Amino acid sequence: MVSTMTNLTKIIKKKYRLLSLIFLIIGAVSLLLASCSEDSVTGNCVDDLDNRRYDLVTSNPNCSTYQKASAHLGLAGFSFTNFLSPDALNNPRVAVGISESSTQWAGSVEETNYTEALRLTGDGSGDVYQDQTRDTKNIEIHFFANVGAIISQAYIEIDTLPDGQLAPEETQAFSKIRSSTDPYYGLNDIQVAPWFQFTHIDGTVYLLDFANTDKECYVDTAKTYDGVWNNTAAQPILNCGILTQSDLTTAITDNPSAPTVNINGSCDIVAQVNDIQNLFTDTITPSNSVLAFADNYLLRIADLEADLVSLGQADNEEFTNGINDFKTKIDNGATCNNPVLSEINQIVTMIEASSEIASTDGYQTKNLLSFDQVSSAADTAIIQPSFSQTLVDPNTSQTVTVNFSCTNAATLGARLIFQKDDSSYIPYYSDAKPAIGNTFNGLKYLSNDSNGQPKPDVIGDSIVSLKELICAGDAPAQ
Repeated sequence: MVSTMTNLTKIIKKKYRLLSLIFLIIGAVSLLLASCSEDSVTGNCVDDLDNRRYDLVTSNPNCSTYQKASAHLGLAGFSFTNFLSPDALNNPRVAVGISESSTQWAGSVEETNYTEALRLTGDGSGDVYQDQTRDTKNIEIHFFANVGAIISQAYIEIDTLPDGQLAPEETQAFSKIRSSTDPYYGLNDIQVAPWFQFTHIDGTVYLLDFANTDKECYVDTAKTYDGVWNNTAAQPILNCGILTQSDLTTAITDNPSAPTVNINGSCDIVAQVNDIQNLFTDTITPSNSVLAFADNYLLRIADLEADLVSLGQADNEEFTNGINDFKTKIDNGATCNNPVLSEINQIVTMIEASSEIASTDGYQTKNLLSFDQVSSAADTAIIQPSFSQTLVDPNTSQTVTVNFSCTNAATLGARLIFQKDDSSYIPYYSDAKPAIGNTFNGLKYLSNDSNGQPKPDVIGDSIVSLKELICAGDAPAQ
């Protein structure tokens, strides 16, 4: 039996390329099972196990926890018969006996039986369980149950064809991410507003719209920094305090041939977010299964590592190399060439800067990105506006150039506002048009942890982010 299992291990390692850790573990499990099968046990429980009468074992009060847990593995499909099936070489679903009727993990025969096997054999945190020392056999079964659960959950939830392959398209579909080739994918429609925000060196905040004749200036007297134009409160530029008739007269006197007024302050363009890519094929909620899936995987890996310590196998490279390889495949730092990743990065950058709800203390530090960040995120042209205006002096009819000298010209900002309907914008996205709110909220749910904080994209930190999950089936970026 050991020779057969060793050969099987070599075949598995050579053939499977989809999830290398899983099949390295299967090889190791096969060797362990070969040794476990030599344990002497007595009674009907053994006979029932040998003849795959698993239901009789699980319901027999005289069977040990080891025997019952072994029966639950059998009910889940985890058996030598499945490992040795010729089809198992090319189809992991066959290798672990996934039922054809299992189309979702929750409530499946696999989830039910692996969970029960784990319950019967310990919590994975060492060799003591419920104040009793777990023997080697129970720890081994606990280990196997985690292996089976890892493989089964992946192929039940992601491999929807099902053909035993985890294609990038299936991973994307599982996360409800719409393909960029989908006709409903849409685009990030962001336009530069006709007005810009100017904060005078004296601290006064203005919105200036040179094309809005006789109403070129709006003073943000409350200093909300919301970037939303209020045409009712707008005034001619000579009436709003930023420029006076005296300034024009002085400019003409000082330089009659080219009168110029320079006004110093910081400038931010106002970026109107009209639409955001329709990233998701379905409405994303906090209960989306991809969240639990990613977190659960690393918890199971931690359990495997704890069981290896209990089994005295912590230094076994057969195990540790495989586990580390898989951990870096899924906990990968989100560096890959998947085009969806760059789209998500751009939108997440906007989300992290944006105000979700109306702010009672203003938006000075909210909804603000760099000009370059908005230019990168937009699928529409973002052109830097002119910060100069020519005015006709009403007294002399002479043209005067007014330059708003941006003290932050090298780091120009972009203030985001969100389209609410065809005629209005607001400085927060919760009440924006659904196309914006749905994508922003969906990405927040998928990108944040249970405390509402963004999950880091750090390789090997035992946290799986959405972007790392997207990269799990892709080659790393060069």
